[in-house]
Amino acid sequence: MNAGRRLSDKLLAAHQQACEEKNGPIANKLLEALHIDLSRIGGEKLEYREDLDAFQEAFDNHHKIFGTLTLNFC
Repeated sequence: MNAGRRLSDKLLAAHQQACEEKNGPIANKLLEALHIDLSRIGGEKLEYREDLDAFQEAFDNHHKIFGTLTLNFC
């Protein structure tokens, strides 16, 4: 198991796969989960991630493939 990887890294990988498979509903949910996970940055735990380009690329790629970016939050 990849215990050393962050949840956000796993979500990015799953989102990339969903995009490659043109599975919009799953890609949307994974992007929502990624957004929720990223919103925790700056909380009690220190975030040591310096490069957030991969996250921007995921949002850009999603928009490019599906033509829209719809996130549903409670």
